Amino acid sequence: LVEEGEQRSLGLELELNGALTGDLALTSSLAWIKARLENVETVEYGNYQAQNVPEVRFATHLRYNVPGIEGFTVLTGGQYSSSKYANKEGTAKVAGYSVVDLGAAYQFKLNTTDALLRLNINNLFNKKYWRDAGEFLGDDYLFLGSPRTATLSFNLNF
Repeated sequence: LVEEGEQRSLGLELELNGALTGDLALTSSLAWIKARLENVETVEYGNYQAQNVPEVRFATHLRYNVPGIEGFTVLTGGQYSSSKYANKEGTAKVAGYSVVDLGAAYQFKLNTTDALLRLNINNLFNKKYWRDAGEFLGDDYLFLGSPRTATLSFNLNF
């Protein structure tokens, strides 16, 4: 429910998930979304995609278990979002974006304890993009997407 009228969304989402080979696995999703404001008194708010809702979203992730190095996995992924309106009147848009992530994980035994060492680099190419373009209490806002970020973690499972 929005301040005035209702937001109705109609869409289609397709997902593909599975092993491509014994060492390579894929997870992908594609969504098409038609989101409109209905029963609104302000005519300028209708007849186009709702604020902050891209028409197309796509994400894919690959996981590759490196042969010959037991427990070592290389990870890569990406996501795409089409452009979206930055205001309810549909007069301002933010550009679509694509972001690529990369990582590696090594699962091993530390004495008798299961251990996992993982490195992730999100937004590998340091793409500047608007993650969200919303509205709160009558004010429009933009949230910048996260810059390139690297995380290193070490987990023990006991």
